[in-house]
Amino acid sequence: VIEVTTNDSSMGEVSGSGSYEIGATATIQATAKSGYKFLKWNDGVTENPRSVVALEGTQSFQAIFAELVTLNFVASPADHATVTGSGDYAVGEKVVAQVTPVAGCDFEKWYDNNTENPRTFTASQNITITAYIKGEPDV
Repeated sequence: VIEVTTNDSSMGEVSGSGSYEIGATATIQATAKSGYKFLKWNDGVTENPRSVVALEGTQSFQAIFAELVTLNFVASPADHATVTGSGDYAVGEKVVAQVTPVAGCDFEKWYDNNTENPRTFTASQNITITAYIKGEPDV
C-alpha cells in the first residue's frame, strides 16, 4: 500500500495512493494550487512527479507545500542601478539579491541600513525592498 498525503490540502493536491504488487513501480505526484509551491516530499526528495517501488507493508509519502510570496527588489533612484532577485518564493525560502550600480554610482545601503551586497533575505511576506544608490551616472 502506498499512501500519498499533503501537509495542507488547501495548498495542493496529491495522486498515486493505492494498493500495488510488491516490486511494482508507482508514480506519485504533488500539484500546488495557485499561490502555493511544492517544496519536497517528507523524506527530503524534491523530484515531482516521482517513481517509487512498492514494498511490503504501507509506505507513506507526504507532499510539503508552502505559501508563495513576492519579493520585489528595486533601486532608488531606479535608473542608477539594477537589482536582481525579484520573484515569487515559498515562505521561508532564502533569496539572494544583488545590486549593480551604473557607472558613476555606488550602492549605499538597503532600506534597513544594511550594507551587504549581495545580501540574503528570507521570504516571509509580499514586499518591495529598496536599495539606495548614491552618486550620479556618468554621461
